[in-house]
Amino acid sequence: MNIEAKIKQLGFDLTNYKRDVNKKFAAIITDIDTIYVSGHAAKYKNELLFPGIVGREVTVSQAKEAMVCALFNCLATVKDEIKSLDNIKSFLHIKCYVAIEDSLYNELPEISDYLTDKLYEIFEEKGTHTRTTVGVNVLPGNTSVEVEMILKILEEIE
Repeated sequence: MNIEAKIKQLGFDLTNYKRDVNKKFAAIITDIDTIYVSGHAAKYKNELLFPGIVGREVTVSQAKEAMVCALFNCLATVKDEIKSLDNIKSFLHIKCYVAIEDSLYNELPEISDYLTDKLYEIFEEKGTHTRTTVGVNVLPGNTSVEVEMILKILEEIE
């Protein structure tokens, strides 16, 4: 089963996820077989999902959902660039940012682990990655989470 079929089987449709294209910086840059993906917020059908700060307006459970939403926004951007997610060879590094109350800093790994688990569920061993999770006071546009990634693609795109 290909990657997009796995994503649909999990109940998600990548056409609902995309990054705004009117930014003044690139959403993605490809350098030979390495792709650098700029930070993506948790937007579903161009609407911000769970805006605010975890511990105030956003629960930990909602932040986990938002993290997966941001992941799918990244993957939709990658798919636009390489035509098929089956062309992904590996994930090198993922950075997860969470706007979170200081008192909930112990929840940071749990929120990012949800993304890691979903990525591994979809990509299996190819979903293994290094990761940084950072708690911040606020994120641009009042998003509760943001995800950026670096990945390798196959040398010959199919």
